[in-house]
Amino acid sequence: MISYFIQIIVFQLLLLGVYDLFLKRETFFQLNRVYLLFTPIFIMMVPFLKFEGLQNTLNSVVTINLPEILVSNTTQTISTSFVSSEQVFQFIWLTGIAVSLYYFVKKLNRIHQLKKQGEVEKYSDFTVVYIPNTDVAFTFLKSIFLGEYLTQKQKEDILLHEAVHARQNHTIDLLIYEILKIVFWFNPLFYLFQKRVSALQEFIADASVVQQIKKRDYYENLLSKLFQTETISFINTFFNHSLIKKRIVMLQKSKSTKKALVKYLAVLPIIGAMVIYTSCVNEVKGNQTATSKTPITETAPQQDKELTLKDIDKVPVYPGCEGMSNEEAKKCFTQNVAQHVVKEFSKDIKNAEITGRQKIVVQFVIDSNGEIKDVTAKSDFKELQDEAIRVGKTLPKMIPGEHKGKKVAVQFALPILFEI
Repeated sequence: MISYFIQIIVFQLLLLGVYDLFLKRETFFQLNRVYLLFTPIFIMMVPFLKFEGLQNTLNSVVTINLPEILVSNTTQTISTSFVSSEQVFQFIWLTGIAVSLYYFVKKLNRIHQLKKQGEVEKYSDFTVVYIPNTDVAFTFLKSIFLGEYLTQKQKEDILLHEAVHARQNHTIDLLIYEILKIVFWFNPLFYLFQKRVSALQEFIADASVVQQIKKRDYYENLLSKLFQTETISFINTFFNHSLIKKRIVMLQKSKSTKKALVKYLAVLPIIGAMVIYTSCVNEVKGNQTATSKTPITETAPQQDKELTLKDIDKVPVYPGCEGMSNEEAKKCFTQNVAQHVVKEFSKDIKNAEITGRQKIVVQFVIDSNGEIKDVTAKSDFKELQDEAIRVGKTLPKMIPGEHKGKKVAVQFALPILFEI
């Protein structure tokens, strides 16, 4: 999961860079709108795009990281004190979603309260709400909010502008990003994309209005004075101070020529690179048990393609775990391997230098016949390394993993903490 989020952030940064460097100064407003709305949806799909012809053979077996096990001369229980980074991330992520959702609902309620306070005037394709004791001007969905302190001329010009937002459903664009910001609250790029969309919508509305009134009158309206505005990210605010200068500059720009459309081709090599990348590199996609310290990762099996744990039709099955679902078999496998190691690992290793907790990383392969092969271990102490290899070799024969009806070799990495 963490790997997925990192990928979409990097991909977003690349496509946002394309927009800022090549597209945002062009007057192809509707095309830019499509680009900014399509980008987040496409980016979230890219990590799942797999083209077998592009995938690399990185290793001869699939490698799966198992949860860390604690072996102690005082206890023979599997360590459950370790919380995986994935679990911590999920807790923080869900907490952030809850907080973001709370503030989103709070903003919606504020708009609802404004509508209740105001005087409503209905038109065929939108509604105008006149708010007392303020000079705000903004649109939410099909409702246009105008403060009573605005002059009649301002109201007329602003209404032309805000009607464009209402008719073209600009609030929906912003709400899409608002939902993305709730789910991916930790991703600053969604905030930047939403800001670009908001600015673009103002350019679209301005371009429509100046076809109906004089540009000079419109400039005067924008520059007349500083206005109070609602600081809500998913409404279209007429008097957005930070945008006024950009809007005037864009109004003065000449219409982009058709030759400038070539700039949109700049995105193609980047999209191609993204697809190649996601087709060729390892992804972290597997589910973890509660005691795992590292995410489950995989490398390519003996076939000419890369697989993830989710892609394997059947994971290797530990004796006694037969007849279970794939997810249940994973948990059963993990628990039995841990129990076997704790039971078999000698607690009487003699070496005065071995103190405290020492980490050993064991690797072993369950081949296509279910046999335990190629057991290796790494440790700072040879005694621990040799004992880990011995214990690994005592694992029982298992039912091999399968993919597309073929039995495949699977490599496991097992971290062990030996405590004196």
